[in-house]
Formats: sequence, structure tokens, C-alpha cells
Amino acid sequence: MKFLLYLLSTFLLISCKNNNKQKTLDFTVFKISVDNDWHKINLEGIDSYVGAIKTAKGDTLIFEYGIQAPMINDAYMVEDIKNYNKMKSEGFNVENIFFSKNFSLDQNQAVFHKEYYLYDTIDSYLVKMKIPKNIGNGLTAISFDSLDVNKNKFYLFGKNLDTLEQFKLLKAFKTIKITRK
Repeated sequence: MKFLLYLLSTFLLISCKNNNKQKTLDFTVFKISVDNDWHKINLEGIDSYVGAIKTAKGDTLIFEYGIQAPMINDAYMVEDIKNYNKMKSEGFNVENIFFSKNFSLDQNQAVFHKEYYLYDTIDSYLVKMKIPKNIGNGLTAISFDSLDVNKNKFYLFGKNLDTLEQFKLLKAFKTIKITRK
């Protein structure tokens, strides 16, 4: 609860005190309003449309649009701690498994994830977002699923952003407008 209050108050503070003028970046398939000192970067994709935005602090925000675009569907395997020795002795690779006394509860509550997961509606689409539990350590991301009859998806993320850049990106997420065909 404290984190959400901190998140909301910081977001409101930045929204009110942001003296930077905004500009709209047009990437053909979507538009986004960002600070004037953020810049569009063109990238080459193989089977998707990809691009990036460079922030004033030099962070690179990468997006992908297309059928193959990733979605926020993180799931970590959580197993009962009692099974650790048995699984290891039977040859299972246990490096990527989390062990817990309350494995079902911990898996359902995403205890071992580095980010919080949120849903919102942006430009009339249901979106999923993730925000690091510890600012500066994790992804700040948004994903749109099934944007058209071709099932194109959209994914935009920044990695290990500081407090100010993270909140500017969250504010920019709210301005995304998908170009409808």
C-alpha cells in the first residue's frame, strides 16, 4: 500500500511540476507524447516493426509491433521446498526454479517477480503493464494484445530506469494512440 501511495504521489508531483514541453512522436502504427528532449530512433526489424526512443538521460526505450511482438506473460516456476533434494537427485535443473514453503500462494502472488503487474485501458484497449518493485531494477513495460484482425501486438519497455525516467514513461504510456487501419 505504501508503495502505491508513493507511486501515485510521485506521479502527480511530476505531472504538476513537469516544465518540459511535450511533443508527439509518430511511429506510423502508434503515436506517443513524450518530453521535448526525448528522440525517435529508427531500428531494423526482421518480422516486426521495431524502433526506439532515447530519453534525455540516455536510456533507450524499445518497442515492437507485429504478430511476434512479446507479451507480458511472465510466469516463474515455484515448487514446494520439500521437493528440492528429490528434484535435484533425479537430475532436474533446479537453477531456474524458486522453492517455497507456501509455493501455491507465492506463485499466485508473483512473490518472486521483480515487477508489479497492472491492467489499464489506454486508447480503448485493455493493456498490461509492469513496474519494478525496486525502482531502477527491472522493466517498466506495456503490452497491447490483438490490436486488429491480424492479431498484431504492441510492446514497449525501458530497463532499469531511475525514478524520474520511469514516471515520465508511465505518463507517456497514457498518451499512446494506436493507428487504426
